[in-house]
Amino acid sequence: MAGTERLRVNITLPQSLHDPQASSILETNGVLVIVGPNGAGKTRFGVWLENSGGAQTHRISAQKSLEFPVDINLTNLEQAENRLLTGGPQASPANRSAYRWGSRPETFSLNDYQLLTQYLFSEEQEQSTAYRKMMQSASQYQRPPETKLDVIKRIWESVIPTHELKIGGLRVEVSRRSAFT
Repeated sequence: MAGTERLRVNITLPQSLHDPQASSILETNGVLVIVGPNGAGKTRFGVWLENSGGAQTHRISAQKSLEFPVDINLTNLEQAENRLLTGGPQASPANRSAYRWGSRPETFSLNDYQLLTQYLFSEEQEQSTAYRKMMQSASQYQRPPETKLDVIKRIWESVIPTHELKIGGLRVEVSRRSAFT
């Protein structure tokens, strides 16, 4: 999220029951994506990573029913990021399991789109304000910085070229492109 850097991370795994001689160190560039069939242990492994304390983690819950929030309340970027990562305004990394996962990290049905959209629009607002202030004293036009919402829009439209995302006014709308009607 804000200010994060990609660092090489080594995760020491528990010893394998099937092959005790197998390597127990997982090397990653700071990003680890786990994909597999139902029942393979992805969630349990993610919970283990969160609880091991060896690496900063942000586990994204599987979403079976997506509901995008209608109203988005802006807040400062740091507060929005903390709420997204920990689950609430009173939460911290130490008690995030209770706030983010309802004290049931393996089975809780997480819906954090409200927190995610609050974070994304807060980041958009902060970038826009900083850009406007910079341009007030600039002698030449400079292109605005790319925000996370810009990246999401670009990826969405490359994956689903028949539709476009319209982002603005604290709302996101999807519309069919006129070339595809």
